[in-house]
This record gives sequence, structure tokens and C-alpha cells, in this order.
Amino acid sequence: MTFDKRKKRKSKKKFFNKISFISLIVLIICLIFVFKFDNNYINKIKYTISFGSMKLEKIKTFDYKSNLKYVNDSNIYKIASKFFKIDNSELTQYDTDFKPIWKKELNGVNVKLVGKGNLLILYDKEIGNIYSLDVDGNIVGKILNIGKIENVIVKNEFNVIVYNSANARILILDNKCEKLSEIALRDDKISKIESSSDKSIIATTTLKIAKDKFFSTVQIYNLDGELSGLLNFDSAIIFDIKIIGDSVILLSDSWLRKYDNENNMLFEYKFDRTIKNFSFDDNGNVVLNLVAVSKDISNPIDDNIILKIDNKGNKVFEKKINVDVEKIEYNYGEICYTSDDKLYILDEKGENIGIQLLSSDIINVKWFSSSKLGVYYINKFEYYLLK
Repeated sequence: MTFDKRKKRKSKKKFFNKISFISLIVLIICLIFVFKFDNNYINKIKYTISFGSMKLEKIKTFDYKSNLKYVNDSNIYKIASKFFKIDNSELTQYDTDFKPIWKKELNGVNVKLVGKGNLLILYDKEIGNIYSLDVDGNIVGKILNIGKIENVIVKNEFNVIVYNSANARILILDNKCEKLSEIALRDDKISKIESSSDKSIIATTTLKIAKDKFFSTVQIYNLDGELSGLLNFDSAIIFDIKIIGDSVILLSDSWLRKYDNENNMLFEYKFDRTIKNFSFDDNGNVVLNLVAVSKDISNPIDDNIILKIDNKGNKVFEKKINVDVEKIEYNYGEICYTSDDKLYILDEKGENIGIQLLSSDIINVKWFSSSKLGVYYINKFEYYLLK
């Protein structure tokens, strides 16, 4: 008799657990219908869902209107401890509590902002106007109408590197936009430009295509505009270049290499898969998403992996994944990548920290510290705290 009673109690408990679960599902469905699929309410539910030990807390959302011609460019910038937003021909600076400090009107179609510390450089990519601003947004220097600008690099508070493609040159400016020197480029179009943090080295990459072959060239200059190094690579496409001290790290479509200042190769890491996505950190370590386009039965390999290589050419980890990676970002010892509307976060050893559901149509992600992450969409930016 006792055994039968226990059995009945257990079956009743299971029955009520099932009823509770079904009731919860019905309640959620009813809420969705009540709010008529209002995106704001659905997003509130989504932001509370995460898997693993990770928790992302959304600190701030910035809304803005994107220029459809440059939809992949950022409208939100973080320089030192301040946030800046470019929207509706206006530049706004925010304090650490996201309260507006000052606003400035802008003229131009594709205006961008870069900076370091107290130095702010505002430039129009199409017209070629460059302005140096102080921390209060006042103009302290400018150079105007130089033509199309592909890129501006600021890695300290004293110098500005400008790739002026309209005139096939690189300008080295001081922090008030006065020209210090100029590099006349051998090629009209370069695919990548990088500089060292002390601005002692500037490197460019160029891809040339002939009838039945192609090759890449890396040119290294000093601040006086003199060519100090030249590297040529047959049948290779240089994706990115990083300058660490007096060494140069090159990532091509089939290998990762490091060269010293005398053009001696310090290491080479060859890839047996195709590079789909990659991200360097500030120290020259790189995380890549590699996929196998065709499999060799005699040499079976995982067809979709995340691979990390340090700046000495050592493999740190290789991790098999089962999702289609759209964006990947690595910095401050943290790794994240996106697939559909999910954000995946790994630690520096490749261990899963967690997965977060986000809105769809993510354009980009960026680490601002080891615990703060920005997610870019077409018309908004979300700032998260990783707990």
C-alpha cells in the first residue's frame, strides 16, 4: 500500500510539472499576442536569454541615421573615455554617463572621426577636409580640399597619417594639421596602410594583376618618406598588415608571416583551409575563421574552425564550430563572433563563455575593453557590459 501511494504521488507531481510548463508556454504566447509582436517587448525578452556563464547587460543604445552609401562605416566612436556620435550633420560628445557635453554642426557627406587621448581628427573622405579639434570641440588646425581620403590613422597625440588617394600620396601631419612630410606613392592605389605606434614606420600593401598572374607588394617607409623596405609575393593576396615594434606581420590568403626590419622572415604559418574572417588584436595576435571548401579524403580535416595564432607564430588553439560566422572580433584577450542573430563569446584559450541572442542585421562588433562590447547595426549602436 505504501509503495502504491508513493507511486501515485510521483505521477501527480510529474503531471503538475507538465501542467506548469504548458501554462508558462501559453502565457508567453498570450503576451506576444497582447503586445501584437511589438519589437520592443520581444527584444526585452531576447536580451534576458543567454547560455553559459556569461551575462551581457545593455548599458546604452545610440540611435542615428546612416548614410546608405556608407552603411558599413561607423557613426559611433569611443576615444579615450568619451563617446562621440555623428548624426544629422552634427557631432556630439558624451561623458561617461552618456550625457551630452557639446554639439558641433558638420558640413560634408561622409564625415569620419579618429583620435587618441585629447587629439580629435575630423575629416571628410570625399572632399578632403581635415580638422584638428581640442577636447571642447574647438578647431585648432585644418587642411582643406586635398581630394579623396581613403584613410586617416592616429596612434598618438602628436602625428596624423593621411592616405590621400586623389593625389597618390601619404601625408604626415602634426596635431594641428601642419604638413611635416609627404610620401609620393609608387602605385596609385594601395589596399592597406598601417603605421607603428610611434609613427617611425609606415607600411603599405598593393595588389597587382597581370594577364595570367597576380602578386602583392609591401612597401615600408620612414617618416622622411624614404623607402626602407620592399617585399614582393607572387600569387599572394595580402589581407592585412600589423607593425609590432620594428617587425611587420603579414596575413595573406594562404599564410601568416613575420619579418624583421631587415626583411628577414622570422616565422611562417601556412593554412590548409580558406580564410573567411579574421581579427588582429593590438599586439599582433590573430584569430581566424577558416573553412574547408573541398575535402581531401586522404587528409580529413574539420571544415569550419576558429584558430588563434600568437605574434610569435604559435598556435594557441583550434576550435571546431557548427555555425556560419559573419563577423569576428578579437581584442583585450576576448573573442566574439556573430551568426544570424546570435553573439558567441570565447575566452583567450577558446573556451565557451556564452551565447547571447541579439537583434538581426548586425553590421559589426567591437571590444572597447575586456568587459565592454559594442554592437553596430544600420541605424543604432548598443553598448554592453560583460559580466
